[in-house]
Amino acid sequence: MRVLIQSTVTFLYLMDRDTATQNPDEARDFRHTSKALRFIKQKRMANVQIVLKFPKSSDDVNLAILELLDREQRKTVQKGRTTAPFSSIRPSPPSLR
Repeated sequence: MRVLIQSTVTFLYLMDRDTATQNPDEARDFRHTSKALRFIKQKRMANVQIVLKFPKSSDDVNLAILELLDREQRKTVQKGRTTAPFSSIRPSPPSLR
């Protein structure tokens, strides 16, 4: 199983700090939901979800994470002072596979 972060606005998957992709196979694998949650909280991300991708299956699991933000972060999100989901991240160029 792969653990990915996906924008609920653009539906892009996080690749690295500066890049996002439409292809889940190219996305950063956090390996554990706790690592993905820690990353989301540290980067103060909103409008994202954790996606659990299973090999050889189309039955992915999407986990909404807004409820997991602490009270201070919720206020920040509500006031619009949070990191927009991948807004400053440039999409990766299409792969030539």
